[in-house]
Amino acid sequence: MDSTAALPTDVATLQALLLASEERLIERDAVIERKEDRIIRLENLVAGFKRALFGSKSEKADPDQYQLALEDIETASLESPGRKQGRTLWLNLRPR
Repeated sequence: MDSTAALPTDVATLQALLLASEERLIERDAVIERKEDRIIRLENLVAGFKRALFGSKSEKADPDQYQLALEDIETASLESPGRKQGRTLWLNLRPR
């Protein structure tokens, strides 16, 4: 099936479709960026846990320090604006 056959031929409608598509891409990029930032924070936290677990005794830190870091991450993820909206957006933007 030819996908161009379903497109309108009206220039104004095509422009509106293009703008809407660009807005969805910008929103998707924002969601991806937030998720990449969270992945980096979590990877750094895991690296810290590994150092504490497998490092020399002089490098071991207080376990309460890691609990605070986990609480900070949980708080940030709960306070993240658009967290639920971002998940919905991601589901809506998946190619079909």
